[in-house]
Amino acid sequence: MRKKFWLCSVLLSATSHASNVHVVMDTGATIDIRNYMSAEQRSQSTNNKQFTESDLQDLVAQQYPLVSEIPRISFEPYQINKQMPTNFALVGTDDVSQNWLKANYKRLRDFSVLVIVIDAPDLPTFNHFQSVLTRAGLKVVQSQSTPFQGLVKGYPALVANGVVYP
Repeated sequence: MRKKFWLCSVLLSATSHASNVHVVMDTGATIDIRNYMSAEQRSQSTNNKQFTESDLQDLVAQQYPLVSEIPRISFEPYQINKQMPTNFALVGTDDVSQNWLKANYKRLRDFSVLVIVIDAPDLPTFNHFQSVLTRAGLKVVQSQSTPFQGLVKGYPALVANGVVYP
């Protein structure tokens, strides 16, 4: 009798507190994902290898050489009809780009330019180039040149306020 009374009191107290609970979604019992995997997939999922720092460095190094599909040429300034989210400069790590950066440093700083490296032979060269420009107060990233094809005629180039400057 005491057990029944205790069970009833627990149930009544649980239902009185449950009035404030709002169920948004109930999908029922969970089912282990492994039930849907083949035996081969299950064995692969249990043998996952953790990435090490050297694995990540190898993946990054595989992106090099970074070769621009945009020619390294000089051109006249021109307007573009596309609004860019930020001012940026497209450069390589070559001597021509380095001389262009030195000659245009003040303008790049004044425009708060993001320097995008689209041509670099290897990771150590890019890292050195990036560290020099970062110490000079510029933000530097690397990218493939594909997104900029059709936007710029050549590099090095500065894209600022709707104008492409050589």
